[in-house]
Amino acid sequence: MEIERLLARLPRDAADAIVGMARLRSVDLNRHLREGLGARAGQPNSALSEPFVEGAYPWLPLEGGWGGLPAGLLHPRTLEVLREVAYPPYTHQVDAWKQLCGERAASVIVSSGTGSGKTECFLTPILDGLVRSSDSGAKPLEGVRALMLYPLNALIASQEERLSKWFAPFGGALRYCLYNGDTPESVRSTAARGEPSAPKTTHKTMRR
Repeated sequence: MEIERLLARLPRDAADAIVGMARLRSVDLNRHLREGLGARAGQPNSALSEPFVEGAYPWLPLEGGWGGLPAGLLHPRTLEVLREVAYPPYTHQVDAWKQLCGERAASVIVSSGTGSGKTECFLTPILDGLVRSSDSGAKPLEGVRALMLYPLNALIASQEERLSKWFAPFGGALRYCLYNGDTPESVRSTAARGEPSAPKTTHKTMRR
């Protein structure tokens, strides 16, 4: 829909909703309110203020998608799984992987917008490292190999589905667990023994 048509329609829709909820009996009053509230956004009596429109620049996708990755950057098994469970990468994600993957990994700070794939910037190297350590995911790993530390439990919960999808193809050879204040004692003991390859927790839990 064209932006001009959208800006003209939104106040009218808002006015209809407001008048409808008011349940006024007067036909004339309803008409008057619709005319005033339905005026163009930012005009006197309009239900909506002047809109603020900000251009959102798209993130640059890697040319060639998964096939455009530098040779050897990710293990073939990692790449096979990611092709099935993840979107093709952006260039800033690949830049992060180049720093985090390999024998001489470097620390990275990723600053990017919401929905740009910041999680994949660190999760992909973690998965790739586990795959390489487990002989392509063929043998179960023992001990904690990676620790994912989050500032809030809510952020952990929002990524549960993604982690399950990423780890499922390995049939239990690679495992993760949630370790926080709500974790049962029996699961805490399992995590303490290092049975999950990649526990995820918060800084508060780590201090206990």
